[in-house]
Amino acid sequence: MTGTARALDDLLVLDLAREQGALCGKMLADMGADVVKVEPVEGDASRGYAPFLNGEPHRDRSLYFWHYNLNKRSVTLNVANAEGCAIFKRLASAADVLVESFPPGHMEELGLGYDILSADNPRLVMTSITPFGQSGPRRDWKSSDLVALAMGGMMSVCGDPDASPVRAYGNQAYNVASAEAATAVLMAVHSRSITGRGQQIDISLQEAVDSVLEVVNNFYNYQGVIAGRQGTRHGLKGPGTAGEVWPCKDGHVCFLGPEPRQLQALFEWMDEAGMAADLLTDDVYLVGVLSGGRPPEVEEHMYEVIKDFMLTHTMEEIFTDGQKRGVTVAPVTSIDQIPVSPQLKARGFWAEVSHPELGQAFTHPGAPAVYEGSPWAVESRPPLLGEHNQQVYRGLLGATSSELESLARTGVI
Repeated sequence: MTGTARALDDLLVLDLAREQGALCGKMLADMGADVVKVEPVEGDASRGYAPFLNGEPHRDRSLYFWHYNLNKRSVTLNVANAEGCAIFKRLASAADVLVESFPPGHMEELGLGYDILSADNPRLVMTSITPFGQSGPRRDWKSSDLVALAMGGMMSVCGDPDASPVRAYGNQAYNVASAEAATAVLMAVHSRSITGRGQQIDISLQEAVDSVLEVVNNFYNYQGVIAGRQGTRHGLKGPGTAGEVWPCKDGHVCFLGPEPRQLQALFEWMDEAGMAADLLTDDVYLVGVLSGGRPPEVEEHMYEVIKDFMLTHTMEEIFTDGQKRGVTVAPVTSIDQIPVSPQLKARGFWAEVSHPELGQAFTHPGAPAVYEGSPWAVESRPPLLGEHNQQVYRGLLGATSSELESLARTGVI
């Protein structure tokens, strides 16, 4: 435990979201909110997602589930059951925030729409995360992370120019939408502190993805230019930029010079090694879009000369020497190198979390930001299925042990 008050310590969040919104609840929990994950009696579907600890399938050993559910509490509840629905309404009447990712209209079918829940709790902030939003001609269409990346435009600019579009690794559409949802929740809670009333928030996966395509959108909206796939190259037409992932002696390195001076510094470094060719003697290599850009043959020559230079160095040499010169160059870090990063260690990024039932602690990714007065912290391991039924139902609703036993026997919890 941090022993320090955190920003959301007084916030009770009901987390009905599946994969589409799992990160939203985790972000709120990491900032101190009491996030209660309300799972079906059989458990959230993501408990069955590989990989599993030691390769042994188990509902409490999914590493996928672990990642998204740190700091949360878990209760089981069949909200489709009349008695379960009534119990959920009682929970919602005490909650500050509800996050859900059912198809549009499903909460209303259950009798748990915002109009009903807010009648009992006007301060409730309800956030719904769906593929295409709660309105529009495609609101009922199905989706996945892959579909959202495709429909949001991101895949069209990812991959090699002469190959099919590709997706970024992991559930990036879900993560972007979750981050947008968490931000929206905080703004709605702030608004509530002024107005005294909550509100319903409508998050669309497609819109969340499209909202982060900054230059791609503006290129087309303002100039009618459709950005294409560039593979590992970036910034070819920028003002003096050159971006690429190059092979080196022991891996790969990347460089993106957002300003002409970055490229100039790289060329001077290459010249000291006698490998700059004509890059320093011809101004054509430093011109950018304001001057008409570099001709394709000039681009190719420049990239080949830089490639030859990179191949004579190791990742560490390029990273260390380049940074000393103010060149934005870095190694393409493999996943096994990240845990030993001196930068992450110095900032206390990693969190050691005890899993008592396994008799050991595991390292989890920690805070993506450092807060001086209200720390972001990972304090508890992912919950076991229904681990907090007694704690939540007795603590929040005043249920007795016999009542909970009866609810368990009838499959309500």
